[in-house]
Amino acid sequence: MINIVDQNIDKSQKILVKAANQLENKDFANKLPELISKIQNEAGMDKTASDTHSVYAYPEKERFPVTDKENTLISKVYFDYQKSGMDKEARELVEGKLDVFLNLYEIPYSLFETHSEKTASNKSGNAVAKASENSTENEFYLLPSMNMCKVASKEDLQDAVDTFVKEHKKLDVMRRVEFSENFVKAATKLDFDEYPTQIAKYAGLMDTDRVNLNSMLEARAAAASRSGQDGSVYRELASSMKEVEDPSKEELSKLASVIHNLDEDFGFTTSEYDNLLPNAYLTVFNKQAGDFASSEEDVSAAEIVARYGEESLEAVEDEDGNIDIEKLKNLERVHGGTAE
Repeated sequence: MINIVDQNIDKSQKILVKAANQLENKDFANKLPELISKIQNEAGMDKTASDTHSVYAYPEKERFPVTDKENTLISKVYFDYQKSGMDKEARELVEGKLDVFLNLYEIPYSLFETHSEKTASNKSGNAVAKASENSTENEFYLLPSMNMCKVASKEDLQDAVDTFVKEHKKLDVMRRVEFSENFVKAATKLDFDEYPTQIAKYAGLMDTDRVNLNSMLEARAAAASRSGQDGSVYRELASSMKEVEDPSKEELSKLASVIHNLDEDFGFTTSEYDNLLPNAYLTVFNKQAGDFASSEEDVSAAEIVARYGEESLEAVEDEDGNIDIEKLKNLERVHGGTAE
């Protein structure tokens, strides 16, 4: 592996200049030398503080600081320029952690697009535009990425609801999100306002319970530790959320996306973790005003854990380990639900 440098090592800015020359956004590239000089000067004036409080995307080597927005910007530029020379494990670790902080600081990925990536993107965009010209204006797909679930009426939407409730576990998490977000858009157009909790959660319409959210992030950190990985990024994420007093639905959706990306990096999206760690969207959008669905097949153990905690699962299982709906309704009544 090459000797990795960042803004703390590249005092002459030699590597930064090379990296900036590859960026498509020239305005951004031209501002980088001034930005890094400011960072280096501030670090020099208060070296003790900067050493003590720095957070790194590559903590093992103390490279690529993400302590604030400016450092994260610069770290991303340095990383992208050098990542091809890093071994796969280190590259994926750093990239995953950088993605988390880029999302937290709301830094657009478009800033880091290179000349070669722009060329490839243009070719892909032209192909998509041509395909779009051949489609009719009235077609609306709930899963456009798969060219599936076309709807045009309330009846179509009801059929889609029935299918999703029964089959959504066969879709990966982001396909469930894609379906649900497009379903809400279609429902608004067609004046259809009755759909299940599952769709509301994946569409990002529910609220969040901070206690349960933090508990699930801590559970992820612990699971990472058990598998020999450093899951501290989950704790850092929970800590950063404490500064957000009343997160908007957009911020919660962004948080769910960040957690999902981390889950993929840590291997938590496999079937092995289905009943241990609720997926990112069930983790974030864990608070609902109404009931759970009314049949056993609609309710997963993960959803129950996300809402009521791990100790609740035993209280609603029957002798065979299945969910007993009557026990579930009793539990919901105790917690102030409205189950009938």
